[in-house]
Amino acid sequence: MVRILIKLLLIFILVYAGVTIWYDRLEEKLMQDSVARATFEAPPEKKTEILRKPDDYTIIVKRNIFQAVVEKKEEDAKVEEPAPLEPTKLKLSLMGTISGTERDARAIISDDAKRQQDIYQVGDSLQGAMIKEIERGKVVLNVNGKDEVLTLKEREGGGGVYQPSPSDYYREPPEPPEESELPELPELQDAPESTDAPESTDSAESLEPAETPSVQTPTTLNQRRRVIR
Repeated sequence: MVRILIKLLLIFILVYAGVTIWYDRLEEKLMQDSVARATFEAPPEKKTEILRKPDDYTIIVKRNIFQAVVEKKEEDAKVEEPAPLEPTKLKLSLMGTISGTERDARAIISDDAKRQQDIYQVGDSLQGAMIKEIERGKVVLNVNGKDEVLTLKEREGGGGVYQPSPSDYYREPPEPPEESELPELPELQDAPESTDAPESTDSAESLEPAETPSVQTPTTLNQRRRVIR
């Protein structure tokens, strides 16, 4: 009897241990599935707001429907002008410029020290200075990191460039001369009568062809003809 009770007790313990172990594993599996589902759930949909351009509201501001007092702010839109460059102290004279793009611009500069004149472009060096910009009537030089300007050499005698006015091209047509101012034409003189040609000294007879001389047969031939007959 005691053996039977011991066996039943052991069976009960084994069954209880197996059930608890199975429930623990099942609970762990269910927890893992719930965490995995939570991670794979789609994020909630965001409500898209209709964005309007600022131009849609400018009409209301311009018409001032609500009659609001609009304060206008004065904006300082002044563009700072670059400081004027100092004229270069190098012994150079600008004779002329060809304005254009940086690649096409050219400057005719005379080197007063060497007494040479040549054509230069942006990037060329001259007397230790590099040509930075070429504009109409002036050239910007970079001398030891400082910008200096070389202006066009003024013409001798001073004064600006003459610009002709339209009146210089228009000339009034000359007025026709009056009758009293017309020059008198010289009177036509009669042509002199033609003089008779001098008569030729030769007479008409001299113009006739000369007669051909007659050929006379010798008498001896006539005598022979008579004998033969």
